[in-house]
Amino acid sequence: MKLTDFAAAALGGLLSLVVAGAALAQDPVRRGPAAGATAAVGDLAIGKLSTGPLQVGKVAVFRLVVRNGGTIPMGQGVKVTDVVSSDFTAPITASGSGWTCAVAGQTVSCQYIGPPIAPGSSFPPITINAKAAVAGPYNNCAVVQSTLVPDGMPGNNQACISGNLQPALVLGGGNGNPRSTDPGGSPVAGPVGGRGPVEKGDPEAAGDRGPFSRRTDLSVSKRALGTAVVGQPLSFAITVTNNGNNPVNGASAVQITDTLDINFTGPVTFGGTGWTCVTSLPVVTCYYSGSPVVFPGQALPVLTITAPVGKAPAYTNCADVILRGGIDPNPRNNRICIQGQTTPGGGGGGGEARLIDLSLSKRPAGPIVAGQPSSFQLVVTNNGPSLVNASTGVKVVDTLPAGFTGPITGTGAGWSCGVIGTTITCTYSGAPPVPSGQTLPVLTITAVPGPTKIYVNCAVVSNRQGRDTNPGNDRACVEGPVEVGKRDHDVLVRKAGPAATPIGQTASFTLSPYNTGPAPVSAGTGVTVIDQLPPGFGPPTVSALGWTCNLSGSGPYLVTCNLTATTTFGANSPLPTITINAVANGPPGGYTNCAEISLRNARDVRPGDNKFCIGGEIRPRPTGIYDVGIEKKGPGPLTVGQTATFALSPYNVGPSPVNAGTGVVVTDTLPSPPFGGTATVSGGPNWNCSASSGLNVSCLYIGPSVGQGQPLPAITVTVAVVKPGGYKNCADVVLKRAADTNPKNDR
Repeated sequence: MKLTDFAAAALGGLLSLVVAGAALAQDPVRRGPAAGATAAVGDLAIGKLSTGPLQVGKVAVFRLVVRNGGTIPMGQGVKVTDVVSSDFTAPITASGSGWTCAVAGQTVSCQYIGPPIAPGSSFPPITINAKAAVAGPYNNCAVVQSTLVPDGMPGNNQACISGNLQPALVLGGGNGNPRSTDPGGSPVAGPVGGRGPVEKGDPEAAGDRGPFSRRTDLSVSKRALGTAVVGQPLSFAITVTNNGNNPVNGASAVQITDTLDINFTGPVTFGGTGWTCVTSLPVVTCYYSGSPVVFPGQALPVLTITAPVGKAPAYTNCADVILRGGIDPNPRNNRICIQGQTTPGGGGGGGEARLIDLSLSKRPAGPIVAGQPSSFQLVVTNNGPSLVNASTGVKVVDTLPAGFTGPITGTGAGWSCGVIGTTITCTYSGAPPVPSGQTLPVLTITAVPGPTKIYVNCAVVSNRQGRDTNPGNDRACVEGPVEVGKRDHDVLVRKAGPAATPIGQTASFTLSPYNTGPAPVSAGTGVTVIDQLPPGFGPPTVSALGWTCNLSGSGPYLVTCNLTATTTFGANSPLPTITINAVANGPPGGYTNCAEISLRNARDVRPGDNKFCIGGEIRPRPTGIYDVGIEKKGPGPLTVGQTATFALSPYNVGPSPVNAGTGVVVTDTLPSPPFGGTATVSGGPNWNCSASSGLNVSCLYIGPSVGQGQPLPAITVTVAVVKPGGYKNCADVVLKRAADTNPKNDR
């Protein structure tokens, strides 16, 4: 596929929470079809989560979810490969509705044989069980690919999960993601709400590269349970919802911080299944340790916090949800504030508080450029009614996005700042008091962005002397693209290959390099692409126009290609592709194959996307002797405005029987003109059929064994006749998992 233009429909959902309309043209894997090409786009994304105990001696459960993010139905040819980390041992099992799975050593291979999955929908999940063997850190990756449909966004075809295997008798943790809708009470205007991400993935959102694990979205809602009566306890119900597209390991990921209004006093109590809280007034911090998995669209058990009401006539109460150990790319919906009035009642309660309303705004001070010091300007406004001075204790806390590094500094008249990790805390100690309606001196925070593509940055202002009458405006977020310098280079590579290759057959791997930076690249830039073929493949042959390629090693073989084309490749353009063919010699088993791109004479500002890996499998040599053929019958003369029906009749010549495991595929590309619209394909329950782009018919046999000399179930194709004229139409039958000894009768 030539990638020359963004697919707006695909990006719309993907980036809804970050940069609405941001110019992200520098990522070629997100481009749509070239002018004049078909609008059909294939896109598979995969997510992975550990849902079982991560403890030595126990069986860990991994859940894999594949999503069809393209514009056409996907089914046959979809393959998932998971090379289970050596920290886990047998028995390793895998299963999933509509999937046929095999385990070879540490490699799990699952082929989808169920009905086609519509665009925007998810395949049935795959569950992998493996026994944890070695305590310590682990990393495990899964890859999805289609052997029949090119993937327009290969950057989200891999999902990795990492963590720690705990020693025996010690409970382990996990990782995850979550969001909410019902604000309860009277929501305060400000950073409450905001758009959450659509289920498509930005495997690059917030600079991350995993399709599901990188798109976490926790949100929180809150409401008062009753009326606030002075001297009596008032309870608040807080709900966290998983609005992301991947399960959340709540037991290790979810934290609630509730900053009670100064009008509330102790003792503070809490309740809710799975919640544990600690109190250090005015802050109540609660951790969820209940059900380990919260699936997309589900909410955690309600958390209830109760505290006595003081004498002040009004209150405002805010709660924040925090994704511990992860990055929530949509922090705008991580806070909810409610406010209400108090009514007189028996009992004392707290005294009147000094009333202050501080608000915060934030903006970038210029372009946010990778690798260069970039600044944000924060402005605190005193909305009154009280004066603000050094004794007010105004404090701004800014947690910088993932990928930002030091030096991190904060400057501004009257501000003093300290840095811990990527969090900077600044306190105002200026001498002149700031009256109502005036702003404090501008605070400038500077850091160095890393090789991320998108940032979302939030800061919070607070004070220690008074009650903030409107904490809903205490939080300010800013988001946008991380740019690269006009002279900066940025290249990446993508790779595609077969899901399975029987011994004795040839596997073809395609390497697609891209210049994704603003600076042009050429032979003088020193572009090098390497590919270390897996063991089990013989000496490869390389086809690469515009490259000079060398072969080294004696198995595994290393292919090294240097760009020698006389062409200069401008910003956001593909480089010539590289095709590597190699015969599978065995032994059978799964493999992971990686390609890597580098620059010898320039600095790549985003080296994190320079390596791309795919999974595959070498299968045993077919022991049978296979021969399939096909016949096709068509209608008589065609009439514009009517339909034409074709009968496709595949058959098994033999002598070996064929079945779902043989990979029998029938294809029929209907010519346009005279045909148009979308063909209707009927093959019965033993065929999994689709018509991509309307006229490209493809059917995978998923039925029982068919012996020598027997026909397979017939397939009927009906299509509209839209224009006059002659035509030639052919149907083909092939074996995807066996060798056909007589291909002459395959068409």
